[in-house]
Amino acid sequence: MTSVYRAAILLMLGAAPAAAQDDWAGIHLGAALVTNRVQLGAQGDLRDDLDQQGIDAQLFSPSGEAAALRVGRDWQYGNLVLGIAAEYQAGSASAGADDARIAELLMQPQVSLTRNARLFGRIGYAAGDWMPYALAGQDVARLHISGAAQASGDIRGNSLGLGLEHRVNPQISTFAEYSQTQFDPLPGAEDQLDLSRKDLRVGASFRF
Repeated sequence: MTSVYRAAILLMLGAAPAAAQDDWAGIHLGAALVTNRVQLGAQGDLRDDLDQQGIDAQLFSPSGEAAALRVGRDWQYGNLVLGIAAEYQAGSASAGADDARIAELLMQPQVSLTRNARLFGRIGYAAGDWMPYALAGQDVARLHISGAAQASGDIRGNSLGLGLEHRVNPQISTFAEYSQTQFDPLPGAEDQLDLSRKDLRVGASFRF
């Protein structure tokens, strides 16, 4: 009988870490490396005019890397995990015009997107140490355009994404995440320009 009790105690001790790691609820603080690619293209009448001149509608394709910090909280209901988080991304994606004729016409312009902040919610499925999830949120970033069409200001956009998080232990997890952001029409562009961004994040979080 003693051996049975001993076996039961050992079994419970062995199962305890797994049970703890299955709990995704709580506050988390994370950091990530971000690779992003921005696309600024023409649409509407401007796209048609450029097409007639043999110029591609994709005008600028800035890309870059950034570091991001995020803080959030998750709630778990069975296997369902609901969360909300805020993130700040420090970095820059910048580039000149894709077409040499546009570069000459606009006096060698540069487009850059910096200082991105995001507030988002997510919904995930807890599967032991793994949690796939989907996210939706709103971004605010600083857009700067130099050259003949010089402009600078904050722009807003809506983001959607998918991610996968893995619990290394009850406090530490790693995650990979892909998202796309569609920004609002640029002021003064009369809906002739379309701005979007694609992000890939790889990071780690600490849970309290």
